[in-house]
Amino acid sequence: MFKLTVLGDYIFMKYYHTGLNVREMPEYIFRHSANQSSLFHPLYQYFLSKWRDPNIPEYDFNSDELIYRDNSGNEINREKFNRMPV
Repeated sequence: MFKLTVLGDYIFMKYYHTGLNVREMPEYIFRHSANQSSLFHPLYQYFLSKWRDPNIPEYDFNSDELIYRDNSGNEINREKFNRMPV
């Protein structure tokens, strides 16, 4: 599993492996450039595919709810977000 964060022309990626300390895992930073062989481009496309995936709910910070949408982007359901105990 990994975490992707896109911030402007940068992508921050952190890989998580079961059983290993998260704080010891490396974090990678990719900068947008004209070089098409850079990993920035496929990671950005992957990020966009997940961002637009209607099967992944969005989180409403104001209401603490998950919002489910159809393929057209119309809201079809909301449910209260259940946090797992830490």
